[in-house]
Amino acid sequence: MNVIAFRKPQLGAWSETELRTLGETLDMGRRGQGWDTGLTENGDAQFYLLGPDQACTLCVSRIGGLYVLEDGKGTLLFEHRSLPLVAMHARSALRTTRWPLVARIVMVWCTIRHMMNDKVEPLLLEGEELLVHVAPQLAAYV
Repeated sequence: MNVIAFRKPQLGAWSETELRTLGETLDMGRRGQGWDTGLTENGDAQFYLLGPDQACTLCVSRIGGLYVLEDGKGTLLFEHRSLPLVAMHARSALRTTRWPLVARIVMVWCTIRHMMNDKVEPLLLEGEELLVHVAPQLAAYV
């Protein structure tokens, strides 16, 4: 008779190897970000990466043998059976959080350029005419 050993499903807390994989890949020590662990309603492990205001920025859940990556709003970003691969996607998701700031800077720059073109340049181009209307006695010296 052959005996087949079935693996017990991983429920509950994260193992030290899993936490080390997440910590090293996300480089949490250098980033200065906090983290916490928790459980789902069904007892599956969850890992929360916390932002500066202690809000959840990323969440990695282990559901059975599948690792699920979500952002802080609950949007599914990636899922796979390999934790290092999920952690790599989590690291790349952290890098993309600066694009809204870049978009705001570009919008402010475009607004300033538009204001300069509409308001300031006509005054500079028609400076002589404006001078004649404001101070006609100075127009003779121009």
